[in-house]
Amino acid sequence: MSRVRKIVEIDEEKCNGCGLCVPSCQEGAIQIVDGKARLVSEVYCDGLGACLGECPEDAIRIVEREAEAFDEVRPATGNGLLKRCGPCTEHTLEFRQLAGAVDAGAGECAVF
Repeated sequence: MSRVRKIVEIDEEKCNGCGLCVPSCQEGAIQIVDGKARLVSEVYCDGLGACLGECPEDAIRIVEREAEAFDEVRPATGNGLLKRCGPCTEHTLEFRQLAGAVDAGAGECAVF
C-alpha cells in the first residue's frame, strides 16, 4: 500500500559508487548495482536517513513522496535474501535479480 512518507532519494549523477552508504543502512534498502548506489526496495527504507552522513558526494537525501509503506518485519529478519558479513554485503541470486543485477552470479559480492 502506497502513501506519502519520507524515503531516501539517490542522485545517480552525484553518486560515485563508493558503497559507504550500504553498511550504514541496517535495513538493506541501499545496494550498489551497476556501480551506483540504488534504493533496491521502498519497503526496506525506514526514511530515517542513517545513510545520509556516510555519502562523501552528498548524493543521498530524504524526500517526502508517494512510496510503499516501510515493512518493519522484513528488513529486521533479513528477509531470507540478504546476508551481511563485516563490511561486505553478499547476496543470493534471487536478491540480485530483485535489485536488477541479473547478470551477476550467486555468491558474488554486490559491493566490492
